[in-house]
Amino acid sequence: MTRHRERKRRYNPAMPQAPSLPKNPAQKLLHWLAAAIFVLAMAAAFWRAPQLPPAAFAAPPVLALPTQAPLLQHGMLPGVGGLLGAPSLTRLADGRMAIAWLAQADAPRHHDVIWFSTLSDGNWSEPYPVFSSEEAAGKLFAHIRHLADPILSAQGEAVHLWFTAGGAGARSIVHTLSDDGGQHWQAPVRLTTSPVGVADTRLRMAPLTLDDGGLGLPLSPTLISARDEWLRLDSSGRIVGKVRLPDEPPAAPWRPASRPDTLADDRPQAVTRLASGRLLLAGNTTAGAGTLAVWVGNADGSVWQAPRIIEAAADADFSAPSLALAADAGIHLAYGWRQQGIRHLRFNEAWLDGMPQ
Repeated sequence: MTRHRERKRRYNPAMPQAPSLPKNPAQKLLHWLAAAIFVLAMAAAFWRAPQLPPAAFAAPPVLALPTQAPLLQHGMLPGVGGLLGAPSLTRLADGRMAIAWLAQADAPRHHDVIWFSTLSDGNWSEPYPVFSSEEAAGKLFAHIRHLADPILSAQGEAVHLWFTAGGAGARSIVHTLSDDGGQHWQAPVRLTTSPVGVADTRLRMAPLTLDDGGLGLPLSPTLISARDEWLRLDSSGRIVGKVRLPDEPPAAPWRPASRPDTLADDRPQAVTRLASGRLLLAGNTTAGAGTLAVWVGNADGSVWQAPRIIEAAADADFSAPSLALAADAGIHLAYGWRQQGIRHLRFNEAWLDGMPQ
């Protein structure tokens, strides 16, 4: 009983207490500055890596340009889910064309799904899901609500797939790899592209091959950097460096020396090199999302011809084009069609040159 009373007296708020030290604003500022300096030092240490030799982009493959009559084939990919878009084309090692795209699964959960299909003998295979937002969240042990920006790229026998995954706040880049033409995929890995962890990073377009066998993956401007950047990756998709592009072009093969005045530069676009050595760019015109066009440019992209309209309709949405070159120099174009499906076109340079400008 006595001990209980003593404890009560000891913690009695009525008893005199030792005077508390006044909060000094200067001390608070010093503490804040020390924490900020520590974070910056850790960020600098994180990105300080051994000096790598300068990266050079591999020369584009030389393709024989066949003499052919104009060719155009078009059709829709098999439909799955709703709100389809963001297609990404690549040519597999065996010559087949492959595509990945984003769709929203049917009710009840309406989660995002990345689908995959291959083109053989003029027909697309039955699509199958690579990852859903729920599956990605489980494998990455992260809170993920949305997927976006699927980027497909075949390098030899390997097929890379990058996409962005986001929850509450910023997005992060996720990478997975298939070594059997897209039939099976390795567990996804989240790439650390910022010294402070997750950043508001978006994928821009398909990577280009470096002369050391690695890849250069373009990124859109982020909250940290207002300029375009590209990730330097090894052949397995691991980050070995990060480069910020200079303000003045030409900066890299995916960013030509100039861009057409009629191109809507704030919307997704795709570029590839044709067998003739010229550049082909696909995107929306300044008329808006309802007009999709292609532009033919010279080898360095300093001169562009007038746009050739692929599709135009009022109050429509033809978006997120993807381009890929076939082994026979044929050109493949895929894009989101009215948020209802993915449209695929196959044509050659003879048809392209015969289009009205």
